[in-house]
Amino acid sequence: MVKGIHMSSSAKKKNARLTWRDVGITIGTLAATTLVCYALRPFAGEEKFEAILFVVAVLIISRFTSGYICGVAASILGVLIVNCIFTYPYYQLNFTLTGYPIAILSMLSAAMITGTLTTRIKEQEQLKIEAERERTRSNLLRAVSHDLRTPLTAISGACSVLKEGGDTLSEQEKNKLLNQIEEDSQWLIRLVENLLIVTRIDAPDGGANIAKESEVVEEVAASALTQFRKHFPNVKVETHMPDELLLVPMDGMLIRQVIMNLFENAAIHADGMTKITLDISREGENAVFRVMDDVLSTCERERTDSLVLKCKTGITCVEPRRIEYCEILHRTLYIHLASGKVLESSGSLDDLAKELESQGCFLRPHRSFLVNLDYVQSLSYRAITMSCLTEIPLPRGKYAEVKDAFLEHAFQRGRVLL
Repeated sequence: MVKGIHMSSSAKKKNARLTWRDVGITIGTLAATTLVCYALRPFAGEEKFEAILFVVAVLIISRFTSGYICGVAASILGVLIVNCIFTYPYYQLNFTLTGYPIAILSMLSAAMITGTLTTRIKEQEQLKIEAERERTRSNLLRAVSHDLRTPLTAISGACSVLKEGGDTLSEQEKNKLLNQIEEDSQWLIRLVENLLIVTRIDAPDGGANIAKESEVVEEVAASALTQFRKHFPNVKVETHMPDELLLVPMDGMLIRQVIMNLFENAAIHADGMTKITLDISREGENAVFRVMDDVLSTCERERTDSLVLKCKTGITCVEPRRIEYCEILHRTLYIHLASGKVLESSGSLDDLAKELESQGCFLRPHRSFLVNLDYVQSLSYRAITMSCLTEIPLPRGKYAEVKDAFLEHAFQRGRVLL
């Protein structure tokens, strides 16, 4: 079954409705055109340009107003203004002038055509908005199904244990299972309440109001970790908490759910993951939560200036000084390391250049290349030769700029040029 997205009747009525904004645009444009015609008359001599300017005014009005009403009205008023004010005998209407019907038809046609095109463009924009809302709803449903599945599975499992082994369980074990069911049920209730809040974002009376209360960050993180360990008991989680007590205004339920989702995504989708690290720190007035797998955690711990790249082989940590040059080819970013290894990434060369700008040794001589000046072997008017003997082409007129940058870099690094 093929599903389509259709504009609602209210949206179509909105396009056809005459508003004060449309009236203002129409009157303002016609008045401005009339004043311009008055101002230009002394310089025009015998040339009759007024009709052309009013045709342009009709096009503008038809483009920036809804429907056809303003465009048609502007075309009729424009013909009358030209006839009465700018055609002899002045300030009199004369419907017997030569070409008068053609002028009316031309301006009406311009108004109708422009109005039709504008209406269609606005309808297409509305369809795009509706499509985006539909995608948002689909993503929300997928996220909700993911969030609901975890506590529902726990409740179902606890109920099955109580049902099948009720006679063999001790009172303590039964109470533990019942407490788990109650806890997960309360979690579901709060989750649904937050879902109802989020769905009010599309409401016409405004967005959602998230209730924030002061929460202890460590308690929120511990609660999320407890929920996560119920379903992933074999995954090791390492936490780094600040020494000071962090009290932050937040919706504790939403933050816990976000942390849990990050944990679950790392546990399910991170290839070769053996440990998850939760790092909480204070940065200015903000509390920052970082959930990292093994690679990200190693980069964060060992070298703060390391690059974390999403490559085809997975997430890779690279030291900038080991990068010889980078190139973008067919929307794929190739990072050539000094060791001869080449990494493929879907990132942007512009973003990478900004990221490496603080290193002070990277230069972009060509829009498709980024080179590390430490690995430049020689320089000519046509190309840069790297240590690996790869030649980076130089655009015409770029040689002087590249030479100056290379010499300045060599001087700062204390290199001797012979």
